[in-house]
Amino acid sequence: IAELKKMAEARLGREIESALVTVPGHLNGAQRSSFRREAARLHGGFGVAKVVDEQIAAAAAYRLYEKRGDGKVVLVFHLGGRTSHATKFRFKDGTGRLLEERHDAYLGGDDFTDRVVDYFVELIKEKHHRDIRGDEGALKKLRAHCENIYEELTRAKFEELNRDLMERALEIVDTVVMGGAPTS
Repeated sequence: IAELKKMAEARLGREIESALVTVPGHLNGAQRSSFRREAARLHGGFGVAKVVDEQIAAAAAYRLYEKRGDGKVVLVFHLGGRTSHATKFRFKDGTGRLLEERHDAYLGGDDFTDRVVDYFVELIKEKHHRDIRGDEGALKKLRAHCENIYEELTRAKFEELNRDLMERALEIVDTVVMGGAPTS
């Protein structure tokens, strides 16, 4: 946090005294308070003006409260590397008020990448008669360069490989849109 503060101050050309800090929406009150203390006291060297859910901050950054109008409901879906979140909230007087949220700690973009890597491992095995599953270096290289492989991966094939993962993601959104109970 201290390094981010220094970079921001260098870019702005002035000292930053306080900041708005974003946190994952699924953090409870004690976790948020702990984060606020850590940012201010130990690492950041600045006062935390407010702690805001990442999803609300994302919607605010895109100025959805202006584009959609005060009082409108906003849905933000985030598919991160290892987790996913759906959050429904309403901006009222410029502040996001949580309506519903759902979090899946075991569904993320890495799961989709794993499926694509597995697909190409099988393709390599079929075309070159070499199974690279036991070769950690080759798997690491394949994972890093998956998008540069000159083999067709159609949208239909991608959807076929990841159908169950997409259904899980849509279930998160559906639960939030339809007003399911928030998860903690």
